[in-house]
Amino acid sequence: MAVARAEGASLTQQDADKVLADYTARMPPTNGTSMLYDRIAGLPLEHEHITGALVNAADRHGIPVPLNRTLLTLLRAIKPAPIPGV
Repeated sequence: MAVARAEGASLTQQDADKVLADYTARMPPTNGTSMLYDRIAGLPLEHEHITGALVNAADRHGIPVPLNRTLLTLLRAIKPAPIPGV
């Protein structure tokens, strides 16, 4: 939320809560994300365009985002290759 606001978005905590509630209500627990299916197929992941963009924006505004930064580091370590047996 802090990064979105620093980038000019006028969001409230209620907006974020609504999006998350809608997402969890519509997505069956057996479904996965597009990044999961890309990973299983051995395709490149889109983490630079999602988490990377957030971390870059946070850096521009001096906002600490340690969890996103850690996630980005871990995702960058994944090499595109199919996962056998999945």
